[in-house]
Amino acid sequence: MRIPRFLIAAAAFLSLAGWAVAQPHAELVMGFGGYIPSWKDAPYTHAYAPPFLYGTPAVTSGLQTLSLSAKSISGGSVGAAVVFGRLGVSLTYLAFSPDVTGTTTSDAVSISYTSYPPPSYTPTPVTASQAIPMADPSGELHERTISLNGFYRVTLPSWFSLDLSAGLTWFSIDGEIGTLDYWKFWLGGHSVLFSQQYALIMSIETLNRIGGNLGATLNVHIGTNAAVWIEARYHLAAAGEASLSFQPIEDTTALAEFDPETDIIPAGKLLINPSFLRLGAGIRILF
Repeated sequence: MRIPRFLIAAAAFLSLAGWAVAQPHAELVMGFGGYIPSWKDAPYTHAYAPPFLYGTPAVTSGLQTLSLSAKSISGGSVGAAVVFGRLGVSLTYLAFSPDVTGTTTSDAVSISYTSYPPPSYTPTPVTASQAIPMADPSGELHERTISLNGFYRVTLPSWFSLDLSAGLTWFSIDGEIGTLDYWKFWLGGHSVLFSQQYALIMSIETLNRIGGNLGATLNVHIGTNAAVWIEARYHLAAAGEASLSFQPIEDTTALAEFDPETDIIPAGKLLINPSFLRLGAGIRILF
Protein backbone atom coordinates (compact mmCIF):
# COMPACT_ATOMS: atom_id res chain seq x y z
CA MET A 1 0.00 0.00 0.00
CA ARG A 2 1.33 3.39 -0.99
CA ILE A 3 1.64 6.01 1.74
CA PRO A 4 0.04 9.32 0.72
CA ARG A 5 2.57 12.07 0.05
CA PHE A 6 0.91 14.49 2.44
CA LEU A 7 1.43 11.96 5.27
CA ILE A 8 5.14 11.75 4.40
CA ALA A 9 5.38 15.53 4.36
CA ALA A 10 3.50 15.82 7.65
CA ALA A 11 5.73 13.22 9.27
CA ALA A 12 8.84 15.05 8.05
CA PHE A 13 7.48 18.34 9.36
CA LEU A 14 6.64 16.93 12.78
CA SER A 15 10.02 15.24 12.96
CA LEU A 16 11.76 18.52 12.13
CA ALA A 17 9.61 20.45 14.60
CA GLY A 18 10.37 17.96 17.33
CA TRP A 19 14.09 18.20 16.60
CA ALA A 20 13.99 22.00 16.50
CA VAL A 21 12.36 22.44 19.89
CA ALA A 22 14.46 19.85 21.69
CA GLN A 23 15.95 21.05 24.98
CA PRO A 24 15.13 24.77 24.81
CA HIS A 25 17.38 26.99 26.89
CA ALA A 26 18.40 30.63 27.37
CA GLU A 27 21.83 32.20 26.89
CA LEU A 28 23.44 35.40 28.19
CA VAL A 29 26.04 36.75 25.76
CA MET A 30 28.67 39.39 26.64
CA GLY A 31 31.56 40.54 24.53
CA PHE A 32 34.12 43.10 23.47
CA GLY A 33 35.38 43.85 20.01
CA GLY A 34 36.78 46.12 17.38
CA TYR A 35 34.54 48.28 15.20
CA ILE A 36 35.53 49.41 11.71
CA PRO A 37 33.10 52.16 10.58
CA SER A 38 32.20 52.62 6.91
CA TRP A 39 31.85 56.43 7.28
CA LYS A 40 34.88 57.68 5.34
CA ASP A 41 35.77 60.92 3.52
CA ALA A 42 32.32 62.46 3.99
CA PRO A 43 32.18 66.02 2.62
CA TYR A 44 30.59 68.92 4.47
CA THR A 45 30.38 72.52 3.24
CA HIS A 46 30.19 75.19 5.95
CA ALA A 47 28.80 78.19 4.06
CA TYR A 48 27.46 81.29 5.79
CA ALA A 49 27.04 85.05 5.37
CA PRO A 50 28.84 86.96 8.15
CA PRO A 51 26.55 89.68 9.56
CA PHE A 52 27.51 93.32 8.96
CA LEU A 53 26.27 95.48 11.84
CA TYR A 54 25.78 99.23 12.20
CA GLY A 55 26.65 100.02 8.58
CA THR A 56 25.36 100.26 5.06
CA PRO A 57 24.17 97.16 3.22
CA ALA A 58 27.01 94.78 2.47
CA VAL A 59 27.71 91.56 0.61
CA THR A 60 29.52 89.01 2.79
CA SER A 61 30.47 85.36 2.51
CA GLY A 62 32.29 82.65 4.44
CA LEU A 63 33.17 79.21 3.11
CA GLN A 64 34.96 76.27 4.75
CA THR A 65 34.91 72.72 3.29
CA LEU A 66 35.59 69.64 5.43
CA SER A 67 36.18 65.95 4.73
CA LEU A 68 35.29 63.72 7.69
CA SER A 69 35.96 60.08 8.64
CA ALA A 70 35.29 57.86 11.66
CA LYS A 71 38.25 55.89 13.02
CA SER A 72 38.24 52.27 14.15
CA ILE A 73 37.68 51.71 17.86
CA SER A 74 36.83 49.04 20.42
CA GLY A 75 33.58 48.71 22.35
CA GLY A 76 31.34 46.33 24.27
CA SER A 77 28.18 44.35 23.66
CA VAL A 78 25.54 42.50 25.64
CA GLY A 79 22.74 40.24 24.50
CA ALA A 80 20.47 37.32 25.19
CA ALA A 81 19.30 34.35 23.16
CA VAL A 82 16.69 31.63 23.30
CA VAL A 83 17.75 28.38 21.63
CA PHE A 84 15.47 25.57 20.45
CA GLY A 85 17.77 22.73 19.43
CA ARG A 86 19.79 24.14 16.56
CA LEU A 87 17.56 27.15 15.94
CA GLY A 88 17.64 30.31 18.00
CA VAL A 89 16.61 33.94 18.34
CA SER A 90 18.90 36.60 19.82
CA LEU A 91 18.69 40.26 20.87
CA THR A 92 21.99 42.20 21.01
CA TYR A 93 22.94 45.74 22.06
CA LEU A 94 26.18 47.36 20.85
CA ALA A 95 27.68 50.75 21.73
CA PHE A 96 30.89 52.45 20.61
CA SER A 97 32.23 56.01 20.15
CA PRO A 98 34.76 56.37 17.33
CA ASP A 99 36.92 59.47 16.98
CA VAL A 100 36.23 61.70 13.99
CA THR A 101 39.19 63.06 12.02
CA GLY A 102 39.57 64.71 8.65
CA THR A 103 40.84 67.67 6.67
CA THR A 104 39.61 71.19 6.06
CA THR A 105 40.21 74.09 3.74
CA SER A 106 40.93 77.59 5.00
CA ASP A 107 37.88 79.68 5.81
CA ALA A 108 37.52 82.05 2.83
CA VAL A 109 35.88 85.22 4.20
CA SER A 110 34.99 88.30 2.15
CA ILE A 111 33.05 91.55 2.59
CA SER A 112 32.05 94.32 0.18
CA TYR A 113 30.44 97.53 1.49
CA THR A 114 30.40 101.30 1.09
CA SER A 115 32.39 103.37 3.54
CA TYR A 116 31.89 107.08 4.36
CA PRO A 117 35.23 108.15 5.87
CA PRO A 118 35.73 111.64 7.31
CA PRO A 119 36.33 114.43 6.70
CA SER A 120 34.64 114.43 3.27
CA TYR A 121 32.32 111.44 3.94
CA THR A 122 32.58 110.61 0.26
CA PRO A 123 31.06 107.19 -0.54
CA THR A 124 33.97 104.79 -1.02
CA PRO A 125 33.50 101.16 -2.13
CA VAL A 126 35.52 98.77 0.03
CA THR A 127 36.23 95.08 -0.62
CA ALA A 128 38.24 92.91 1.76
CA SER A 129 38.91 89.18 1.78
CA GLN A 130 41.17 86.73 3.53
CA ALA A 131 41.71 82.98 3.89
CA ILE A 132 42.05 81.96 7.53
CA PRO A 133 43.96 78.69 8.08
CA MET A 134 42.01 76.20 10.17
CA ALA A 135 43.11 73.22 12.26
CA ASP A 136 42.04 69.79 11.04
CA PRO A 137 38.60 68.82 12.39
CA SER A 138 38.24 66.44 15.32
CA GLY A 139 35.37 65.09 17.34
CA GLU A 140 33.47 61.98 18.29
CA LEU A 141 30.50 59.94 17.10
CA HIS A 142 28.28 57.96 19.46
CA GLU A 143 26.71 54.93 17.79
CA ARG A 144 24.31 52.43 19.30
CA THR A 145 22.57 49.45 17.71
CA ILE A 146 19.96 46.89 18.70
CA SER A 147 19.75 43.73 16.57
CA LEU A 148 17.08 41.05 16.48
CA ASN A 149 18.52 37.96 14.79
CA GLY A 150 17.63 34.42 13.94
CA PHE A 151 20.44 31.88 13.86
CA TYR A 152 21.23 28.28 12.98
CA ARG A 153 23.78 26.41 15.13
CA VAL A 154 25.99 23.88 13.40
CA THR A 155 27.59 21.27 15.67
CA LEU A 156 31.28 20.77 14.91
CA PRO A 157 33.75 18.13 16.15
CA SER A 158 34.91 18.21 19.78
CA TRP A 159 33.63 21.22 21.75
CA PHE A 160 33.01 23.53 18.81
CA SER A 161 29.84 24.91 17.22
CA LEU A 162 29.16 27.56 14.57
CA ASP A 163 26.25 30.04 14.59
CA LEU A 164 25.15 31.45 11.23
CA SER A 165 22.86 34.42 11.80
CA ALA A 166 21.18 37.43 10.25
CA GLY A 167 18.45 39.86 11.17
CA LEU A 168 17.22 43.43 11.57
CA THR A 169 19.22 46.24 13.20
CA TRP A 170 18.22 49.65 14.55
CA PHE A 171 21.01 52.25 14.37
CA SER A 172 21.19 55.47 16.42
CA ILE A 173 24.01 58.03 15.94
CA ASP A 174 24.87 61.46 17.32
CA GLY A 175 28.08 63.35 18.06
CA GLU A 176 30.04 66.56 17.92
CA ILE A 177 32.81 67.90 15.66
CA GLY A 178 35.04 70.98 15.82
CA THR A 179 36.35 73.38 14.90
CA LEU A 180 34.40 75.48 12.40
CA ASP A 181 35.01 79.15 11.72
CA TYR A 182 32.58 82.08 11.95
CA TRP A 183 33.03 85.85 11.53
CA LYS A 184 30.99 89.01 11.91
CA PHE A 185 31.75 92.65 11.03
CA TRP A 186 30.62 96.10 12.12
CA LEU A 187 31.53 99.74 11.54
CA GLY A 188 32.82 101.93 14.34
CA GLY A 189 33.51 105.63 14.46
CA HIS A 190 35.09 107.25 11.38
CA SER A 191 33.91 104.24 9.31
CA VAL A 192 36.54 101.97 10.87
CA LEU A 193 35.83 98.30 10.14
CA PHE A 194 35.86 95.95 13.12
CA SER A 195 35.61 92.15 13.05
CA GLN A 196 35.28 89.22 15.42
CA GLN A 197 36.17 85.57 14.82
CA TYR A 198 34.41 82.71 16.63
CA ALA A 199 35.29 79.03 16.91
CA LEU A 200 32.26 76.75 16.64
CA ILE A 201 31.42 73.21 17.70
CA MET A 202 29.07 71.37 15.33
CA SER A 203 26.58 69.12 17.15
CA ILE A 204 25.13 66.18 15.21
CA GLU A 205 21.49 65.61 16.14
CA THR A 206 20.38 62.01 16.64
CA LEU A 207 20.04 60.07 13.38
CA ASN A 208 18.00 56.84 13.43
CA ARG A 209 18.14 54.21 10.69
CA ILE A 210 16.80 50.70 10.14
CA GLY A 211 19.06 48.14 8.46
CA GLY A 212 20.33 44.63 8.92
CA ASN A 213 23.29 42.48 9.84
CA LEU A 214 24.91 39.22 8.77
CA GLY A 215 27.64 37.22 10.46
CA ALA A 216 29.10 34.02 11.85
CA THR A 217 30.10 33.11 15.41
CA LEU A 218 32.46 30.29 16.40
CA ASN A 219 31.75 28.89 19.88
CA VAL A 220 34.22 26.91 21.99
CA HIS A 221 32.17 25.18 24.67
CA ILE A 222 33.52 24.91 28.20
CA GLY A 223 31.63 22.10 29.82
CA THR A 224 27.85 22.26 29.33
CA ASN A 225 27.00 25.71 30.71
CA ALA A 226 29.46 28.12 29.13
CA ALA A 227 31.33 28.90 25.93
CA VAL A 228 33.79 31.46 24.65
CA TRP A 229 33.17 32.84 21.17
CA ILE A 230 34.70 34.85 18.35
CA GLU A 231 32.65 36.59 15.70
CA ALA A 232 32.77 38.53 12.45
CA ARG A 233 29.64 40.53 11.63
CA TYR A 234 28.74 43.31 9.20
CA HIS A 235 26.00 45.79 10.08
CA LEU A 236 24.51 47.58 7.07
CA ALA A 237 22.13 50.53 6.67
CA ALA A 238 21.60 53.23 4.07
CA ALA A 239 23.32 56.56 4.70
CA GLY A 240 21.13 59.31 6.14
CA GLU A 241 21.26 63.09 6.54
CA ALA A 242 21.70 64.21 10.15
CA SER A 243 20.50 67.63 11.30
CA LEU A 244 23.12 70.00 12.76
CA SER A 245 23.35 72.78 15.32
CA PHE A 246 26.26 75.05 16.26
CA GLN A 247 27.57 76.41 19.54
CA PRO A 248 30.45 78.88 19.97
CA ILE A 249 33.43 78.01 22.15
CA GLU A 250 33.51 80.57 24.95
CA ASP A 251 36.08 83.33 24.37
CA THR A 252 36.50 85.86 27.18
CA THR A 253 38.65 88.13 24.97
CA ALA A 254 35.99 88.63 22.28
CA LEU A 255 35.14 92.25 21.42
CA ALA A 256 31.53 91.23 20.77
CA GLU A 257 29.60 88.30 22.16
CA PHE A 258 28.03 85.67 19.93
CA ASP A 259 24.37 86.61 19.58
CA PRO A 260 21.99 83.83 18.46
CA GLU A 261 19.51 86.49 17.28
CA THR A 262 21.87 87.97 14.69
CA ASP A 263 24.62 85.35 14.33
CA ILE A 264 22.60 82.91 12.26
CA ILE A 265 24.29 79.87 10.76
CA PRO A 266 22.39 77.91 8.09
CA ALA A 267 21.17 74.59 9.47
CA GLY A 268 22.91 72.24 7.08
CA LYS A 269 22.82 68.47 6.83
CA LEU A 270 25.64 65.96 7.22
CA LEU A 271 25.45 62.66 5.32
CA ILE A 272 26.42 59.78 7.64
CA ASN A 273 26.87 56.10 6.77
CA PRO A 274 26.09 54.10 9.95
CA SER A 275 27.37 50.76 8.57
CA PHE A 276 30.33 49.01 10.21
CA LEU A 277 32.24 45.74 10.50
CA ARG A 278 32.61 44.19 13.94
CA LEU A 279 35.23 41.64 14.98
CA GLY A 280 34.49 40.51 18.51
CA ALA A 281 34.97 37.91 21.20
CA GLY A 282 33.35 37.13 24.51
CA ILE A 283 31.63 34.62 26.74
CA ARG A 284 28.29 32.83 26.47
CA ILE A 285 26.53 31.51 29.59
CA LEU A 286 23.86 28.83 29.13
CA PHE A 287 20.88 28.46 31.48
